[in-house]
Amino acid sequence: MQKTARTTEPALETPTSMPPSPFAAGPISVDIVRTHDDFFQALNIRALSFMGEQHSPFHEEFDNEFSATHVLCKVAGEPAGALRIRWFADFAKIERLSVRSEFRTGGMAGARGIADALARYAIEIIRRKGYVKIVGHAQKRLYPFWKKHGYRATGEEVVYADHVYVLMVGHLQPHPEAIRADADPMVVIRPEGKWDELGPFDNSLDRPATCPHRDRRPRPAAERAAA
Repeated sequence: MQKTARTTEPALETPTSMPPSPFAAGPISVDIVRTHDDFFQALNIRALSFMGEQHSPFHEEFDNEFSATHVLCKVAGEPAGALRIRWFADFAKIERLSVRSEFRTGGMAGARGIADALARYAIEIIRRKGYVKIVGHAQKRLYPFWKKHGYRATGEEVVYADHVYVLMVGHLQPHPEAIRADADPMVVIRPEGKWDELGPFDNSLDRPATCPHRDRRPRPAAERAAA
């Protein structure tokens, strides 16, 4: 049996067998995955795109899921596209961008609009975390899309998962509000991607330091003996 070619990013055109989603004309929202529901939605989008359409083996599609930041795009509240970001010493890598086939048509809610929204959001998160270098692998046919988002081909290619991939590097402008070691401590402990919003610990700032753990500590033996 001939093996079906696997791609890192799915086709951006609409398959003729799949009608547009009734949600496709709705508003687009993009956010970091923070809940179990959103996590499973992001993985399901990738399963539909890569395993369902392109017959990618499971062991090639799903790896490093718990060491990555996942980003989910919804259209009118319905999960439509996803990608993930992995973090390294001096660069970040955007991977596994996928768009559900039902959403690959229709203006800004089409595949290009969803893919653009995901890429822009991911790059902003990367810059905010202080990174100025991004690395990626793309099929040649998809290189123009990534070039639009700041990537440039290095001239090197690599073959894996049945395809030739272009190696890409992007150099980003430093974010003026990048989060660094001397940032406000409350900013550093806020939920990922919501550094400018009050987080759960901000609500505790008005409470006095009662140190409730003190009464739960076992007393030293000498103190118990003297009691």
